[in-house]
Amino acid sequence: MTVLGGWRTVGDMTTNTDIVASPADNASAMPGNAVAPPTEAPSLAGYAGKSPYDKIAGKTFTETDAVKAAIAGSGANAEARKWLTDTTGPASAIVLQNGKLVMNECQKHNCSDHNWTIAIAPDGTGAEICYYDMKLGPKPQWFVGGKSVDRPAAGDEGC
Repeated sequence: MTVLGGWRTVGDMTTNTDIVASPADNASAMPGNAVAPPTEAPSLAGYAGKSPYDKIAGKTFTETDAVKAAIAGSGANAEARKWLTDTTGPASAIVLQNGKLVMNECQKHNCSDHNWTIAIAPDGTGAEICYYDMKLGPKPQWFVGGKSVDRPAAGDEGC
């Protein structure tokens, strides 16, 4: 083996040992069946100021992967999860409050007795979900981190 100025000869093969492939070179050289690295989830920030029923990239707020995952992993029962994804009741515009997007919705013609709130960071983390159904009792149910948590009621109308 002979090494001379970054060139190395082993047997009858000569290579330049100073050449280092960049990550971009490696990415373009990936075989066709390789899995690309994960991309960041799109920000939910664009929903601020919009109706929960407005679509961005073809999805309403509750149809986004981040919000669907937050609802599915909330710890709420199946009936509550169904209502949390409902898009037929009255709803206020989504607001950015304390670093989280907040969506409030209720059952049509039954808002004071059946309503819910989803609060989630624009990056899709830190979801807090409130679900209130007077049939279940006078206190709203709160779900944080996949668990039911005890929080005082904000008033006499649920979430």
